Amino acid sequence: MTDKKGYYTVLHLDETAGEQEIKAAFRREVKLYHPDRNDSPEARETYLKLNEAYRVLTDPDARKAYDGNMDGGFIPCCKCGKLCRQPRFILFEENGARRGGVFCRDCASREQFRAAVKIWKKLFTAPVKSWSLLKTTRDFGDMPADRNFAVLMQNAAAFAGEKRFDRARALAKQARLFASGTEQRGKIDAFLNALPSTETPLEHDTWTIRWTDTLRVYLPLFSGIIVVFVMFMTPFLRDVLTSSNRPPVFADYQSQNVVPVKFDPANENLIYHTVLPQTEAYQAPDSRSGVLAILPEQTPLRVTGYVPKSDWVQVMTAAGVVVFVDLRLLRKGAGSSPLRHSKAFRSES
Repeated sequence: MTDKKGYYTVLHLDETAGEQEIKAAFRREVKLYHPDRNDSPEARETYLKLNEAYRVLTDPDARKAYDGNMDGGFIPCCKCGKLCRQPRFILFEENGARRGGVFCRDCASREQFRAAVKIWKKLFTAPVKSWSLLKTTRDFGDMPADRNFAVLMQNAAAFAGEKRFDRARALAKQARLFASGTEQRGKIDAFLNALPSTETPLEHDTWTIRWTDTLRVYLPLFSGIIVVFVMFMTPFLRDVLTSSNRPPVFADYQSQNVVPVKFDPANENLIYHTVLPQTEAYQAPDSRSGVLAILPEQTPLRVTGYVPKSDWVQVMTAAGVVVFVDLRLLRKGAGSSPLRHSKAFRSES
């Protein structure tokens, strides 16, 4: 059985739909594509096709001719047209209406994503209902039992007619999941007893909810969580990554603020000189920070900053090197006989 002209597709129905379902689907769809509401060329074509489909499918003789050998025929996937081993009739939420058909697992997953996107768009206007619909969509929860029973048994009969008894038996066993009474279970038992004895391999249930279904439906939520996580973790990660490139420091070092002194070449009160034969100049205001240079006696220095509540000052040599020196080792003035400044780095070994 094939939907040769797309009459069932345009009405979003499967081939087992009854007359009342066809009428309800026609009234629902024709409102969306009526020329008074939708003036696009595509809408006009869809509107004409809807009327044509309605005339054919509501006339018993015309529908029988359109369906061809409907009794005992296959019901394929309404999207890809393939015969699948585990078909299911599923209804999906779309613009406030439930629309569905017979799906294979792959096509149902794609339809699941499209339905979820439309539901997310209405989350802020109807949060409770939307959240409930998202869960139903993830679980493929809207599978009418009567429809699925009919689809599975019809495909099972079609496979039996082609003498593919293993597939027929597998589909009949799946129909047990949707049998709602003793009458339907009796039909399944009678059908299975009529089949030749064959070994039917146990098939994996392809409709088991997977982690990909959860990801597909709740993708916007997971994306938001990742964005928030990255926003909060970026400063921490930056510190971790940059700290790995920093040289080791002594654990108990306390960072100290340096108060800058206004640079004034005419201010001789900021000029000092060394008085010891060798004065150690450090890279930080702490004697454990490492000697950056050895300053000879009478080396002129200009104070560029000081550390509050300590004897440390920040000075600049004539060569433009900025170091820290203990103020108690300096005297004011340029010195009586200033010597040429030279740097001598001391090994830390």
